[in-house]
Amino acid sequence: MILPPLRVWVLAVLSTLFLLLLGYIFLERWGLLLGFMLSLLWNYLLLLHPHKNSIAYLNGQLLQGQDPWKLNELLQYYENQFRCPRVRLYLCQNPEPICLISTSHWQKPELLLSESLLTLLSSAEVESLIALCVSSIKHRNTFAKYTLDRMALTWLSLGKACTRFFQPLNSLNFIKQICFFIACLHWKLAFPKSAQIRADLETYKTLSDPRSLASALWKIHGALNTIKTQPTHQSPLPKIFTHQSLLGTPRRTAFQFILPIELRLRLLIGYFPI
Repeated sequence: MILPPLRVWVLAVLSTLFLLLLGYIFLERWGLLLGFMLSLLWNYLLLLHPHKNSIAYLNGQLLQGQDPWKLNELLQYYENQFRCPRVRLYLCQNPEPICLISTSHWQKPELLLSESLLTLLSSAEVESLIALCVSSIKHRNTFAKYTLDRMALTWLSLGKACTRFFQPLNSLNFIKQICFFIACLHWKLAFPKSAQIRADLETYKTLSDPRSLASALWKIHGALNTIKTQPTHQSPLPKIFTHQSLLGTPRRTAFQFILPIELRLRLLIGYFPI
């Protein structure tokens, strides 16, 4: 097990002291007990609770050995270019284009790509996609974003627990929806659209063939729209992983974490469509 860095421990200590102080101010001795119980729950969810992993959910396999797309070489090159921490790359077998980023402040960032996505793109477009992923990881892998992400996952866990506890009372399932709504607000703060714009522009300036990034985004947008029109289509990506996707999803959700393709292309090449 990899231990959290000092800043995470400091956050745990400060949040514990805050909950104890808040409880004592309002309820005195009983408030101290309540604050202590809440701090135990929060620190467990912050440090220890194993939240559902998107890569395990989609049966991602660590890329080792044969690498026809030379992804590991590209990954290492752009890690050095963007001064990004080492990234573990996974591939999955799925007909839908998938590109997920899973970051943890004290573990290596993880990147999941579907093979259908790689076969859709040319070699230059694959390179631009890898560069975009690494740049996005650099902007996501910060202490503040990690903390907000864990808080969002904590709300999801709370909603799931409440749903199970109140299972006989189906009318109380709205608690789960409220918790998901609050989690989405945290993700909105953790992964703002301004960070996506910075990652797009930084990647565009770094590539030897900058137009390949716009071409890749346009191809992926078309593939997702084609999938969306299929009446029997069911997205393999649950909504709790939507914030990890760099491509968006065919299914409409209450919160869209990805910039519209029109805005991204106009920022990159000045016009839309291609």
